[in-house]
Parts: sequence; C-alpha cells; structure tokens
Amino acid sequence: MNKKLLLLLWGYAAGVVATLMYNKKNPSEISSELEQAKDVWDDKAKVFFNNFIEVHKNLLDDLKANIFTPENKVLFERKKEEFFKISDEYMKKAEILFDEYKEKWKNYKEEWIEKLEKFYTDTLKKLDDVKDVAPEKVEQVKKKITSYFEDIRLKLKRI
Repeated sequence: MNKKLLLLLWGYAAGVVATLMYNKKNPSEISSELEQAKDVWDDKAKVFFNNFIEVHKNLLDDLKANIFTPENKVLFERKKEEFFKISDEYMKKAEILFDEYKEKWKNYKEEWIEKLEKFYTDTLKKLDDVKDVAPEKVEQVKKKITSYFEDIRLKLKRI
C-alpha cells in the first residue's frame, strides 16, 4: 500500500477516535442538526464547524484537567528551577568556549591574512606571465582581483 495513503488512513482513524471520545453529541443529534440546516452549504458547514470546534474544545479541556493538575504544576515549578540552572550552566560554558575560540581566531586570522596575501601575489605573478597575450584583459582581471583581495582583507581585519 502507498505510504501516503497509509498515513492518510491513520490520520482519518485518529480523527474518528478523537471525535468518538470527545464529541458529547450522539450521531442522531448531529443528523438532526444537519436536517434542520436550510442552506445546503452555509448551514451544514456551520453544523460541521461547530461540532469540530466543540470536539477540540472538549479535548483541550480534558488535557487541561488531566495535565495541569496541582501535582503537575508543583512538578513544573520544581523542574523549572532545574531547567534554568542547566540553562545558566550552558550559557557560562558557551561564553568560555566563545572566548577561547576568539583567542584562537586572533592567532589564525593573521595566518589567514598572510596566506591570502601570498595567494594574491602569486596570482598576480601568474597573470604577468600571460600578459603578452591580452594585456588589456589581464589588467582588467588584475584590477578585479586586487579589489576583491582588498575587500576580503579589510573584512578579515575588522573581525
């Protein structure tokens, strides 16, 4: 069976179970409401929508009653403090780690700028070797490379 069809059937089954559990009206009451609806689309859609909302409201009320019990509220308050403690510890460790990498970055930044400058000068030398073929084009490329190099070097120095 197709995976999408199977997921659709599971969703449909879950909806039916939720409706059966949380709809306070029996099927004959809903049928009666649908029969009384005059306009085929608007009134019947309202009946459907109202029942849909009622089922979800009943579901949420049930969850509130069973999940937000006084015991669970106390547990939440106790765990909330633990959560904040863990969060604070994480933030402190993250700050330490950030400071360590900031120091390492300062060391590596100079090295990267040096490598970039070497690559730049090597590239310009290679371009000079082929300058005889198309001098104007080579000068255009050198200007673009120089502009790009200066831009990257400035960005690295600002960091």
